[in-house]
Amino acid sequence: ASSLETVLRRLRAKAETAQRHHSLPTAVFLADKCLTLSHGEPDDVFRLASLFHDAQHFRRALGLLERHGLVRAHLRFRCLAVQCLYACKEWEECLAVLGGTDDDLHAMEGAGDEGD
Repeated sequence: ASSLETVLRRLRAKAETAQRHHSLPTAVFLADKCLTLSHGEPDDVFRLASLFHDAQHFRRALGLLERHGLVRAHLRFRCLAVQCLYACKEWEECLAVLGGTDDDLHAMEGAGDEGD
């Protein structure tokens, strides 16, 4: 393993430890360094976006996922994006990421009126 890989492995481990100990600012700092050193490796993007989500920085998490073009790349990125959009009350964007339409939203809204 190259020295860069060794440094990345150690930084990732330290970021995970900081996250487990609920030290989000430290975990975010370390995850950001991992992302920079890995030149945007998807696992590092996901780690940092997840930490932003945990710290309730939902728009930062979304921006990061979008900047790296990963929102629709894999289910885990899509789920994280939807959780962030939901927290921001961006309902139509949630549906767009999930692949729904405005008609789906209106159908769901109408479904609750049937019992009245």
